[in-house]
Amino acid sequence: MNSLRKKLTNRNLVQNALLQVQSITTAPGTSTEIQIPTRKERGPTDILKALESTIGRDPTAPHYKYVDDPYLIPVSNLEKRSFALSKEAGRKAAMWVREQHADFFQHKNAVPVIESFLPRAVYTDKNQVSEDLLMHVIKSGNVTDSLKIYQLLEGDVKVETKLALFEMLCFYNSTQPIDDELIEERWFSISNRSAWVSTWKENADREALFKSLKEQGGDIATAAYNALICGCSKYKNLYLAWELYGECKVKGIPICKRAYDYLISGIGMVKKLDDGRLSMLFDIYKEMAENHLQPDIKTFNASLGLATMMKNDQRNVFVTIYNEFDRINVKPSLTSYLHLLDCFSSTESFGEKSLTEVLNKLEGQKLELLDPRDTYFFVNAMKMAYECNSLILGKRLHELLLAHNNYVLIGDSYKENVYYRYYMLLHLNNLQFNSFMKFYQEFIPNIYTPEILVFKEMLHVVKTQEPEVGRELLPTLFSQALMFDFMRNEEVLTNLFDLKTGDCKPPPESLLHKTFAENAWTTWNQLQEIKATARRGFNYSASVLENLAILCLRGEEFDQMLEILSVLISSKNLVIGSLKPESIREIFDACMDRGHTQAVLSLIEYAIEYGMDEAVPMAVRAHKTLSFTVAQENNLVTLVGKDVLKVKLSEDVL
Repeated sequence: MNSLRKKLTNRNLVQNALLQVQSITTAPGTSTEIQIPTRKERGPTDILKALESTIGRDPTAPHYKYVDDPYLIPVSNLEKRSFALSKEAGRKAAMWVREQHADFFQHKNAVPVIESFLPRAVYTDKNQVSEDLLMHVIKSGNVTDSLKIYQLLEGDVKVETKLALFEMLCFYNSTQPIDDELIEERWFSISNRSAWVSTWKENADREALFKSLKEQGGDIATAAYNALICGCSKYKNLYLAWELYGECKVKGIPICKRAYDYLISGIGMVKKLDDGRLSMLFDIYKEMAENHLQPDIKTFNASLGLATMMKNDQRNVFVTIYNEFDRINVKPSLTSYLHLLDCFSSTESFGEKSLTEVLNKLEGQKLELLDPRDTYFFVNAMKMAYECNSLILGKRLHELLLAHNNYVLIGDSYKENVYYRYYMLLHLNNLQFNSFMKFYQEFIPNIYTPEILVFKEMLHVVKTQEPEVGRELLPTLFSQALMFDFMRNEEVLTNLFDLKTGDCKPPPESLLHKTFAENAWTTWNQLQEIKATARRGFNYSASVLENLAILCLRGEEFDQMLEILSVLISSKNLVIGSLKPESIREIFDACMDRGHTQAVLSLIEYAIEYGMDEAVPMAVRAHKTLSFTVAQENNLVTLVGKDVLKVKLSEDVL
């Protein structure tokens, strides 16, 4: 009863707080007369978009940033990343040359002049700079040059200019941002930091500016406080942000709506208890209403994000906030739906129902980026479809991604890979393997390069199929493992060649034995190259080498088998593990049939060294069947013992 009363109380508190915010939006609007234009305005690229709409997507074509040459198109994830960043490194090198040798690039052929094509100016003297130049550089977002010019001017600028510089330093965290032209560097960059780890950087110039600006009072001090609160919150120095917020309340300094949004998003880390979190949220809503600040999508998403962090009554608070913002006509973005999925995905049934409802609302829409976290929607939604094991939802989500220009919301390279990882695994879990392979071939290697996790799952599924199914697909899977640079992964090699030697072993007369032997020898050569270029100690896996040896043997490549076997036996310090008894028996039988006495003796010595029961029977059989030299026979006697050989031979006679 108490729990129910608390839930109802929380809901009423949220509704009352939001009603105050809602009152801001109920002011009567002014009607506007509809005017029909005399002609439809066309953009400069509309004709190109129209032409593009007539062309279907070609899954065999590489991305436009790669050279369209079959021998130069990168296929593995590492190659794609290296190729793209190498091209970008060339552009960065050209920029460096332009800056270091600016004297050679002073020509201005373009009319009007394209400033980004000109070498960046180097400021070393006060006579080179002015306040107008400083404002121009600030507007271009150049942190390094702005600070340099400000220092050359010795701070002798207007208060408004100081404020503009201070706001830029807060926005960029006193760090030069990545150049907008370096698209690939942004695309492939991966942040390993936690979402709540502070990245706020101290800067003496910024601190001096803030001290100067807050002494001005009025609108200047207000703007400085708001800029610093936003910057601290953005880069997760939340305790400083809330300390500044408290200082503003004491001094009566008004807070802007953007700062309130940032403060709401940080409540969950500042307060650990639900009651404290709700109390802070209600106080902010009340202040926004008093200051006539109209909430928007960022306020909405910050509030929903806080609701997902509640420990108790999470869903009721979430639903109440969602409904109240909908009532004041603040429509959700992809981040809003992302929070909804996070809140209702605690069980598989809830997750599937929530994702279905979200897709029902979004299907057919042209989506827009309204919040920076919108790029997390598709990857998290596909993960949920995978966890619910719903292929229908996965396909619907993928159709939404491909509709209109929605693909720009896929995020960066990492998010795109994770999205396709779950999309592939979802199909792998729900389709027959032959059907999955047809689907899989449409995406690789140009749209998606499978990760090792996906490839391992594919090999695991092959093991559960009928032998003839996997048997025909194994050469294709091997070529892809080679192409995608998986040969360094021991688990992939072990599983792949275990299938070839065991579960999917071809019948004796099959031509696949020759193909498998060629695959084995290719792998052996690859291992030799890896060993030659390894920076640290290199080790072979005994299970991998014995499979390679067996496949070469079955493919009638006896000499190749002997080369692999020699490493297995003579370089034990480089090999992890040991041969299995059944593999030793198969190789031993082949060596006996060919009368290769040295290989036979090596196998007997190996079996004795590893304490295998097969050692003595192998020695007896070899002694009876093969003709040894005196030295070889003495070696055999030394290995097994003369008495043991005599006893075993006499037992065979009896």
